[in-house]
Amino acid sequence: MSICNPLRLENITMISVTKLTVPTPVNIGVNVTATVTVKNVGTISASDTVTFYVGTTTICIKGTSYLSVGATENIDCVFNTSGWASGDYSVCVKTASEG
Repeated sequence: MSICNPLRLENITMISVTKLTVPTPVNIGVNVTATVTVKNVGTISASDTVTFYVGTTTICIKGTSYLSVGATENIDCVFNTSGWASGDYSVCVKTASEG
């Protein structure tokens, strides 16, 4: 006698952030370039959306290229600090597939 259970196999789409670089310190009122490196760690080729934000404020939304499995890509976000108060800020980034 044998017992069987169904097995479902699915492709996984996952573009993951591997590195974020932001120059510091910078002057108020200048353009700043934040650079993120993303990698396709899924099981199929895919593209994704990358969101850069400070606190709850989105500063850039960029799309990745269509990346093959294991491929990486650098994406730049250029934003201006005019009107910002002097202080410390955290620039963050996430992909849509990472939530």
